[in-house]
Amino acid sequence: MGVDCKIIVPSYVSSENIANIIFISSNHQNPIIENNKIKNLQGSINKSTFSQDCFDITFSDLIQSNRYVLFHRELIFQNNKDFRYGKGISPRSTGFWIAIGRRIVNTFGGEICYSDSSDIHKTVEGVFSKQDFLTTNGIQKINEFICNLGLLTSSELLSAEQEAAYNDDDLEKTCSIYTQESLNHHLPQINSRKKFKI
Repeated sequence: MGVDCKIIVPSYVSSENIANIIFISSNHQNPIIENNKIKNLQGSINKSTFSQDCFDITFSDLIQSNRYVLFHRELIFQNNKDFRYGKGISPRSTGFWIAIGRRIVNTFGGEICYSDSSDIHKTVEGVFSKQDFLTTNGIQKINEFICNLGLLTSSELLSAEQEAAYNDDDLEKTCSIYTQESLNHHLPQINSRKKFKI
């Protein structure tokens, strides 16, 4: 069994919300918003064959095809010796997943644990709250925000790598590929628009 990170979100955040951030952060996308849903993304969300309480999120990023993460509708985690319940994802503790996790909790709020071999969790208040999910205007703002995230930046990947249990042996190449792809497609750089909390 390996070391995982845990990304826990509030109960009103859906698997689709999480998947959209993963898809947009990891590969060049041309998202459009129709009927309060983000469409035209590469990737899929399907009921898991592993458990009825899970969804499989599959996608390809700029480095690796056929990536996969399990979205848990109920995830048990330990924080300061107390067991807690939430929903979210629990991928390997790599710089890539920690950078994705930071984007998720900074957007929706929640907790991130960089390594499940420690009980150190960072709790974050997100850009959006439960109230934003209750109105058409709020959902529109959430979707626009997600669509404008763009690819992960090299600074996000480098910062996340410092917290990871598993290091990317080709980190310099990974950062270069993400930076070049952003430049090629004139994608916005998130760090120039909004400073996230973690």
